Amino acid sequence: MWCVVVVVAALTGYSGWTRFLRGEGRAKADQWSSTIGFYLASLLALVSLLVWLWRKESTAAGSGVTGAVDAAVAALARAQQEQWSAEEAARKVSDPWPLPVRWAVTARSRAVMVSWPAIRGRPGAGAVPLDGTFSDVAEVFLRDGSPRRLAVIGEPGTGKSTLVLRLTLDLLARRAPADPVPVLLSISGWQPAVDGLDEWIADRLATDNRTLARLVPGPDGTHRTLAEELVATGRVLPILDGFDEMASEHRSSAIAAINDVLGPRRQLVLTSRSAEYEEAAGFGLLAKTPVVEILPLPVGDVIGYLVDGTERAERWREVIGALERGEGVLAETLATPLMAQLTRVAYQQAGTDPGELLAGGRSADRTALEQHLFARFVPVVYGTSVGDRPRRSSAEAQAALTWLGNLARRMERRKTLDLAWWELGPYPLRPFVGLFWGAVFALVVLVPFGAVPAALGGGVAAAFLGFLTSLPTRPQRLDLAQIRARTLLIPGGAALIVGGTLGATVTIRSGAGYGVVAGLVGAVAGFAFFLTGRLEVYVDVGRSVSPRRLLREDRALALATGAGWGIFWAVAFILWGITAPAVLAALTVALVVGVAFSWSEWGPFCFARLYLACTGRAPLRLFAFLEEAHDRGVLRQAGGVYQFRHSTLQSHLASTGVPGPEVRDGVTAGDPVTDPVGG
Repeated sequence: MWCVVVVVAALTGYSGWTRFLRGEGRAKADQWSSTIGFYLASLLALVSLLVWLWRKESTAAGSGVTGAVDAAVAALARAQQEQWSAEEAARKVSDPWPLPVRWAVTARSRAVMVSWPAIRGRPGAGAVPLDGTFSDVAEVFLRDGSPRRLAVIGEPGTGKSTLVLRLTLDLLARRAPADPVPVLLSISGWQPAVDGLDEWIADRLATDNRTLARLVPGPDGTHRTLAEELVATGRVLPILDGFDEMASEHRSSAIAAINDVLGPRRQLVLTSRSAEYEEAAGFGLLAKTPVVEILPLPVGDVIGYLVDGTERAERWREVIGALERGEGVLAETLATPLMAQLTRVAYQQAGTDPGELLAGGRSADRTALEQHLFARFVPVVYGTSVGDRPRRSSAEAQAALTWLGNLARRMERRKTLDLAWWELGPYPLRPFVGLFWGAVFALVVLVPFGAVPAALGGGVAAAFLGFLTSLPTRPQRLDLAQIRARTLLIPGGAALIVGGTLGATVTIRSGAGYGVVAGLVGAVAGFAFFLTGRLEVYVDVGRSVSPRRLLREDRALALATGAGWGIFWAVAFILWGITAPAVLAALTVALVVGVAFSWSEWGPFCFARLYLACTGRAPLRLFAFLEEAHDRGVLRQAGGVYQFRHSTLQSHLASTGVPGPEVRDGVTAGDPVTDPVGG
């Protein structure tokens, strides 16, 4: 396809150039040909130099590929340890102590797994004891005879995500240098029809850890990224959380895609709600993978968890009695870690009354009881101090609830659980970034030449270019092809083309002397842009990934690219005779801002936060708001994105317009406040 495009473009250009030279006459044709030939030769030499440098770098990287892979593995392990240790602390898993989640191979789990001989790979092989509790999950996984593959199923809120988070940290703590790195990933965004499992995992790793997008030679002589190398050589143990959160039409094909890559030594962990896993298992079972089911919490553990460390434990007497008697659905509801945690948060303070759980018929209606706990959760966590976060006033808590509801509804409409900052802007808003880009270029054309038609034409063309560059480049995350394009081709190639055009233009207007200077400036700028593009992959993979870090990296690249373009065009303006300081500064700043905002995801995000703030859908300091929601336990962090604490909380916030009870100093004040949520 590209070959056809290049041939057609070359023939069209050749025909147009020939016709132009005939119109200019023989004398001018010779002058034009020599001038353009010089710049074409210079561009060809510069392109050859850049290709040679790139190949030399790749060859040098290939000579030490083993050392590069070992270093990447060690750094990835450090990043995973840092990221998930911080996340476990943020989720307050140990407050006051980890709930003793238990699991076992039950009759329900045996119905959706292959036989033990098939799992262990020999006829007549017996079962492997896989029953365990939260604290010994790694020991069970690494037990002798274990295939080191596991599917964990359970009802909503039973603690599947927290369990595999603990498994990830325990495996990292026990890991030997030759062991694979456990990598915890939310699988909800995987589309098996688009990417195989290995390709999707490599994309996720390379996006969250840009150094892993570095190219190294593969065994067949072709180049692949470090992320692809780690996955292909089994240096990664994927722990895939949230199989049930995938689109239902993808689950059966996901089972088949996982089986396609499960070699005899590949390790894997998968979590899912029971019903969704059973539905997918009807189309095929995971090969060589035992399935365990998380069991309900015993009543005694629930009572101890609710009372220990809370103020005035006697407040719980009525609830404890109901739990011990097994009345209504209270014991069944609080037997899941999610509901037990929400109950503890809602009624931890001395001025609250846990007896509300039994009022109004809630003890006989599980849905009403769960909705009551969800309604209390956000106002309570904002109405109390958490770490260095001060207690928020009632009005601030209600505003936070409104904004969280807006975000939850946007996520529900997009059918996603990932709250990605680069997707916060509505798609109709993104072309405005391109229009801004076009307006800046129209100004650049208008001021030097005073040609309104040229300004309008240039503005339209640039607006189209800006529209293309401002389209969502990360519908979920950057894939490897986009990383390579942005880091290797787009900045350097665009600068080379503009540099050649600038050199030719200056030669025509001001003579060959100025043209040579402009050509050299173009060459330097092209090389600088090439290096600027490469900066995106040279970041420290050993640092834990976070939404803030991804934003900073994208912003740094955008500003560096914009500054390069600004310097380049500032020199061009001076050569064109634009030396008035005010005009020169205005044009340069406009170009820097225009390029930086258009050639990044940071630019659309800036427009998005203004749009959301002006329409009342989110606060202006959006990132600070998301970080506070994470610190207060409303959101959790999954790599470079946020997610709501649980998908059921997201659904609750998205579906209700009633914020819940007003809270002052952690104490319920009267009936729920009916404040409609806008947006």
